[in-house]
Amino acid sequence: MRVEIVGGTLNYISTGTDWTAQVTASDTAISIMFASNLGTMEMASGINYDNLAAFIGQVKDDCIARGINWSGN
Repeated sequence: MRVEIVGGTLNYISTGTDWTAQVTASDTAISIMFASNLGTMEMASGINYDNLAAFIGQVKDDCIARGINWSGN
């Protein structure tokens, strides 16, 4: 996973580059957007969803390590 910090937003790119995530934190909430780099959320194989599940865990762990309150409160 690659992480880029742009202003107050963390941009994550999965190792396989099939998924990206943007996380923006404020004092009371976080905004998270996951997107497919393959152009669609409908995949020909379930492996893309396996990759997404693993990627969500990686993003969550990194956010928590950076002090972002994942629960949003």
